[in-house]
Amino acid sequence: MLTITVNPLPTLTITASSDTICFGDNTVISATGGGSYSWNSIDNLGNSHNGELSSLTIQNPTYTPATNPESAIPLTVTFTVTVTGSNNCINTGNIDVVLVRTPVTGPQYHIKNNF
Repeated sequence: MLTITVNPLPTLTITASSDTICFGDNTVISATGGGSYSWNSIDNLGNSHNGELSSLTIQNPTYTPATNPESAIPLTVTFTVTVTGSNNCINTGNIDVVLVRTPVTGPQYHIKNNF
């Protein structure tokens, strides 16, 4: 007689300390439910943001954007995590973080009023 055991997938939960940030800020992205974690990221324009994560293989990396978005339209970055459980089963999930452009201001001038 053959016995087949079906192991459950890891129960994956993903959160971000803030789901909308401005350039110059950061957010901690956390996943629970596994023994090992592998992160990947891509924005809605197809650009990777992996180099902006503090680590690609820890449970709770910090995302710190390296550049201010060029457009005033917010940029959505999707973080995908692959979690491996103690039984070697794998589950994958994702979370979005919206990156908002920080306004760039030019030099500030004070014009004396002689009235």
